[in-house]
Amino acid sequence: MHALRPPETILRPGDRIEIGGRTATFCQMDEAMEDALNDPGEGETILMQRPRSGALEALRGDFERIPAFAVLQILEMGGQTGLLYVEATDGSSWMWMENGRVVHCETEKREGFEAAIEMVRNSSGRFLFEPGGEAMRRTVDASVTEVILEASRLEDEDAHQPAR
Repeated sequence: MHALRPPETILRPGDRIEIGGRTATFCQMDEAMEDALNDPGEGETILMQRPRSGALEALRGDFERIPAFAVLQILEMGGQTGLLYVEATDGSSWMWMENGRVVHCETEKREGFEAAIEMVRNSSGRFLFEPGGEAMRRTVDASVTEVILEASRLEDEDAHQPAR
C-alpha cells in the first residue's frame, strides 16, 4: 500500500507553507542577503534558495543611499510585479507588488497598509527586489503614492508632537 502524497509544487518567493503549526515563508536569496538574515524568532521560519545562475535581479541596494520612497516609486512607475525584501537592524519586511501596486506587506510586527507605511518610513537597511511571483495573501490594495503620502503625513505629525 502506497501512502498518498500531495502533488509536487514549485515554490516561488513569498509562498507560505504550514508545517506542524508553524508558518514558513519561502524567499529566494543571494549570498549577500543570506549573510544579513537573522533568526526570525518563534513565529515564522524563512526558507531560502539561491537564485538559479543567470536569474534576473531587478533592483538591490541600501536605503541609506536610495531612500525607500524612491525605490518604491521606481517600482510603481515601472509597473513592476514581484517581492521587495528589506533586511534592517530592527527586523525584516516584505512587500509584494503587482503591476506597480502594493498588494501585501508585512514586517515582524505588522501587516497590511500599516506595514507598508512602516517600510516606507525605514531609513536604513538593505533591499532586494525579486521580479515575478505572486502574493499568497492580499492585505493591501494601494498605490505606492498613497502609501508614501500617508507615511509623509505621519512623519509630519511626529515632527510637530511636543517633546515628552
